Amino acid sequence: MPSPNSRHPSRIVPVLAALTALLLGGCDGPDATAAAPASSPATAAPSPTELPPADAVKIALRRLSTTTYSYSVKGDYWDGQKYTAFGSHDPKARKNSRGYVISGGKNARMGKMLVIGDESYENRIGTNRWTRADLTRLAPSNHYRNADPKDPSGLTRFAAAIHSTHRLDARTYEGSALLEITPSALTYLPLGAPLYRFKQGSQWVAYTLTTNAGGDVTSIRTLIEIGQHQPVIATTTFSNLGRPVQVTRPARATELRRSLYDK
Repeated sequence: MPSPNSRHPSRIVPVLAALTALLLGGCDGPDATAAAPASSPATAAPSPTELPPADAVKIALRRLSTTTYSYSVKGDYWDGQKYTAFGSHDPKARKNSRGYVISGGKNARMGKMLVIGDESYENRIGTNRWTRADLTRLAPSNHYRNADPKDPSGLTRFAAAIHSTHRLDARTYEGSALLEITPSALTYLPLGAPLYRFKQGSQWVAYTLTTNAGGDVTSIRTLIEIGQHQPVIATTTFSNLGRPVQVTRPARATELRRSLYDK
């Protein structure tokens, strides 16, 4: 004769399971596990106008210095001369191109320069000859060192030198940066295609930076005053951010003479 506890096992098991689930589900004791709270919605990144001015400018310059772009420069040179330049930059590939014109005066000239890695290639307009130089072998004050291979656009050094920033409107900022000078060495100005050199001293640079609605840099205007001379002003305009650029080595180039590396 079967015992009472062995009768109808198929009915007892579901009832016990349901009862256990009901008890555990309603348990509020100290060992109970609370349900995980619903996840919070993702927080949108602040717009440029919501950031402090200095942060907005730093972020914009950092983004510009890490993406491809095209640029053009219009500004002053010495003794009433004018300087214009244009080109493109691919910071990740370490490639930079520049075409430039210095107009007016006895030192008027035009040319092209490419910076690829630690090498520069220069061509004076009117000739088909390119000259290659190893920029790492040239002293900063050497006049054949016409680019900083680590920062050919000057933007990284400029961003590090910014001293003050304030917002003029939603897309315009102005402030000052310190131009620390190594005698006769290439500085970071004009931005995009640096060319200015000074014999001594340090200079304060006044700048005005404009952005588009997305916070990308569209132009930077710089002004420096040299002694009793007129202010030296240059404006660099940036475009085609993020678009592919092509900078290729010349098919033929002559090596810079060994004696010129020591100047």
